[in-house]
Amino acid sequence: MNGRAAALALAAALVGCAAPRGAAAAPAPALERAPFDDAVLLGSCTNPRVREASGLASSLLRPDRLWILNDSGNSPDLFAVTTNGADAGTVRIEGPDNEDWEDLASFRLDGAPHLLIADCGDNPGLRGECLLHVVPEPAVPGPAAVRPAWTLRYRYEDGPRDCESVAVDAARARVLLLSKDDRIPVLYELPLRPAGPAAVQTARRIGELRTLPPPVQGMARGILARIGSLTTAMDLAPDGRRLAVLTYEHAYLLECEADGDWASALARPPRRIELPDPLDKTLRKREALCWTADGRALLVTGEQVPAPIFRAGAWRLEARPEPWTFAGFEGAKDLSGIAAAPGGPALVVSDEPHAAQAARIDATSRTVTAGPLVPLLPEGAEADLEGVAVSGDGRTFYATGSHGAGRKTGDVEPSRRFVFRIPCPPADGGEFGPAEASAALMDWAARDPVLGPYAGRPLQRNGFNLEGLAWRDGRLWFGVRAPNLDGDAFVIETDPAALFAGGAATATLHRVHIGPGLGLRELAAVRDGFLLLAGEACAEASKQIPDSMAAAADPGFSFFAWRPGAASAVPIGRLPDAPGKAEGLLVLRDDLASVDVLVLFDGPSQGAPRVLRLHRP
Repeated sequence: MNGRAAALALAAALVGCAAPRGAAAAPAPALERAPFDDAVLLGSCTNPRVREASGLASSLLRPDRLWILNDSGNSPDLFAVTTNGADAGTVRIEGPDNEDWEDLASFRLDGAPHLLIADCGDNPGLRGECLLHVVPEPAVPGPAAVRPAWTLRYRYEDGPRDCESVAVDAARARVLLLSKDDRIPVLYELPLRPAGPAAVQTARRIGELRTLPPPVQGMARGILARIGSLTTAMDLAPDGRRLAVLTYEHAYLLECEADGDWASALARPPRRIELPDPLDKTLRKREALCWTADGRALLVTGEQVPAPIFRAGAWRLEARPEPWTFAGFEGAKDLSGIAAAPGGPALVVSDEPHAAQAARIDATSRTVTAGPLVPLLPEGAEADLEGVAVSGDGRTFYATGSHGAGRKTGDVEPSRRFVFRIPCPPADGGEFGPAEASAALMDWAARDPVLGPYAGRPLQRNGFNLEGLAWRDGRLWFGVRAPNLDGDAFVIETDPAALFAGGAATATLHRVHIGPGLGLRELAAVRDGFLLLAGEACAEASKQIPDSMAAAADPGFSFFAWRPGAASAVPIGRLPDAPGKAEGLLVLRDDLASVDVLVLFDGPSQGAPRVLRLHRP
């Protein structure tokens, strides 16, 4: 949409006559977050001729280059820029005019990189046909001008449509187009190659995108309260299965199966991709979006000068073929946590016993060798240990009981409501020091206005239960399995010294959105925050507690990334082929590119250890 059209749309919206056509969509449910980190600013376009950026595409010749085009009323040029916005050249498209260029897509055809220029804008809805120009991607530096290899002339089967969102599915030789001027956007498809030199092809309906949420209402949002959900750009990932859609307010991710059935994908709610709030003016009039050439991130820009380039990177989960052995744990089937002092001893905990297990880790042979038991309670008592952590100086271990009611009977056992402090053996060897037990955290939780009502409830009924413990910045962080309230899980942060000072403890409760029915099963501190391991929040029904709030379908186990203070966690991915209940995490390596973690499972013998690599955005 060019500046004049935008002004007309604004004026029409303010007098109440710019509402998109079509029947109103039903209220959309709250959308879950896609596995992308918060968008960050890479830079801004330095070429002053990039005045109304309306299309964006990744170069397939150079991974550090992007292509940008301007909206209608501008010259028929493509602008090459680096990923941080530096000018890298201009190429004139000879032949066609820029009637209303609205999107740009890069794709490979027969191994060669191409660009598709979408002259598809139609603000008044009067164009009898629209144009798609396909050019071989020019090298930069290279020719000053190129001509289209072919032009697609097309019309919609149900009449003119304004469209600013175009993507190429090269594997199926088709173009996807998403309408803008409907309350319910409509997805169309079109053959990628023309039927003949003068043929006018017909864009056929695939289906309606009814699951986009309406724009956020409010006086402060002005015109966004009317047009914020209008679609302005679209791009298909290199894998052909992920479709990113941009609106004036947000970006969304739709996913289809390998068969390319977008009609079915449209019926499923998309996931939300976090962008800056449009009111903060760092990314206004967001009009262009593309995937990076490797499909690992999305880039977004808008019609402002200078045009900013934002990047939202995607996490990626990879199973590693690195077998580990837990020697001396042959009879253990309920391992629930592991922590290791740097270069020193480790401590392994399990659900039922009264003691933890000392251990030594040999990273070279990938072996964890059991040592002596470390008593925490009198023999015969059940600590129900669900997490273990070590202080930053490696001198003190901490372990936590579940603090919850019994899963089978709902009985409340005081022995499960302790946090333990265990001095580490001296550097020259020896045994762990005697453990101290504190019930101060349970006392705090029972008084807390959010958690208190759930203390003592059975886990089948969303009762308070801890699973997971980590150390960060001199504080202890407890993962809360339940309750889950309105899709939010909880993390408790506290001063470890205060827990064992003998008085009333204080703590900070962090509310973290991860999705309905999910609870934290473990957490691990990493350089930029925490890794969260989540699974079913509630326990399955038992004979004594036959009614359970657990989901009918097992949600499995998923990883999230969370920075303290953030209201939501970023999904990373689902744990593949879990052999049991994932409950223990040990960070093996943590650098700027990725994190390697060892995962332990409750159920299989010796914890069925498995290594995963979590690639950062």
